[in-house]
Amino acid sequence: MTKERGFWSDERTATHQDLAGLFIARAVERYLKAEGHFGFVVPNSVVDRDYWEGFRSGRFDTGTRVTFTPSWDLRRLRPHLFPRGSAVVFGRRTAIAEPMPADLEVWAGRAPVPHALAGAPLDTITRTPGHAVSGTGSTPGSKYADRFSNGANLFPRLLFRVEPDSATTLGAPAGRRSVRSQRTVSEKAPWKNLAPLTGAVEAQFIWPTVLGEHVLPFRVMPPAEFVVPLRGDGTLLATPTEFDRWPGLAAWMRQATELWNGNQTGKLTLAKQIDHMKKLTQQAPMPSTRVVYAASGMHVAAAVLTDSRTVIEHGAYWASVSSPDEAAYLVGILNSPSLTELVRPYMSYGKDERHVDKNVWKLPIASYDHDNLDHIRVVELSNALSSEIAALQFTSSNFVVRRRIVRAHIAQSLRGKELDSLVADVVHE
Repeated sequence: MTKERGFWSDERTATHQDLAGLFIARAVERYLKAEGHFGFVVPNSVVDRDYWEGFRSGRFDTGTRVTFTPSWDLRRLRPHLFPRGSAVVFGRRTAIAEPMPADLEVWAGRAPVPHALAGAPLDTITRTPGHAVSGTGSTPGSKYADRFSNGANLFPRLLFRVEPDSATTLGAPAGRRSVRSQRTVSEKAPWKNLAPLTGAVEAQFIWPTVLGEHVLPFRVMPPAEFVVPLRGDGTLLATPTEFDRWPGLAAWMRQATELWNGNQTGKLTLAKQIDHMKKLTQQAPMPSTRVVYAASGMHVAAAVLTDSRTVIEHGAYWASVSSPDEAAYLVGILNSPSLTELVRPYMSYGKDERHVDKNVWKLPIASYDHDNLDHIRVVELSNALSSEIAALQFTSSNFVVRRRIVRAHIAQSLRGKELDSLVADVVHE
């Protein structure tokens, strides 16, 4: 039924699509008279995601057309009125279709009554003109889009993330380290119910690994350690005949493979899971200077990584750069508050924007030009802020709290304010 009306986008966005559009169309088709009006509360994605373009066209079933009028965007209300970001769409049944206008009204502020507006004074609510920005599928605005890649699929973590095994009474053989699976509260079934792996693994296969949570603005926290069957030249050891040369790694991978085969529900082998879409092997040999940024979160967090023996996990994106100055330029651009505000309309969301992913490159971020005075100044300010933030002391181990502290430092710093003003101009060039 959605395909008949042109509402179906494609299989890539199937998990994001729902019945809201079809429900409205059927109600209009069956019950609304000519020139009759309608208004529906909908997920906020209806007004600005590409996969709703068919619905927004105003062409429903054969002979059924509607004229949309400006919508209400309710995402900025607190507390949220509904379990996820919402909007209200309006229109009337007409002979000719008129697409949903991009202009809309943004409601913001605090609801005087939790989860309700009716019957209460609205002096805490603002209603201002806004503009819907399509969030997916548009042509990237920056050449950096093709240079950044997502990190490797090193999960379930039980099989890879490790910590020193203090329970080992005998010392590990030369060149090996005694390790065990590092358990976390974020593990999910069935993996959280399984016993940890233990072993004495050759040190060359215990890789420092940066997760999204390790990336703060202008700073990378100490990485985790993962057992990864990867050689320094980028060769992935995928079968027993390949890794039997290293007894410790072989024993670990046999344990991991047995658990994977007995508990995963898909068809991927463990080796294909590790290197899905070459996300692991394309990282090696590791460049001496990379830019990394966290894939998730409401705010962009990026830093320069200079350790050439560090793997990037799927919670972060990375790119090699031509020089330290280009790295500082990109990190300065990405960490500015102005950049986060500019990319928000492109981000996916539930209650709030939550996934940076590659949406940031839909902005017109210019390639670094060492002759451009504004770019040079971004580099200078970025390097200065990196030094300041490297000296910050944290009392909390929570990465969300640490990022908040760093953002507050940037917002209060004279250098941070100058950088933010400069980036707002550079990105709009």
